[in-house]
Amino acid sequence: MEQLVEPRNDRWRENLNAKRDEFYRRQLKVAVRQDPDTARSALEYRPRGVDSPLPGQG
Repeated sequence: MEQLVEPRNDRWRENLNAKRDEFYRRQLKVAVRQDPDTARSALEYRPRGVDSPLPGQG
């Protein structure tokens, strides 16, 4: 995490985390739309010893 803002309390922290997660999701959607082949390759990539590229996927 960037630590650009120090949350004053847990409510602030939760809000910052939610906004950051929302931002990352939007950025990921844009990246996938701009380069779907690379996104597909990344999802298909399986390092040695890893059964699934994503947790919970098989």
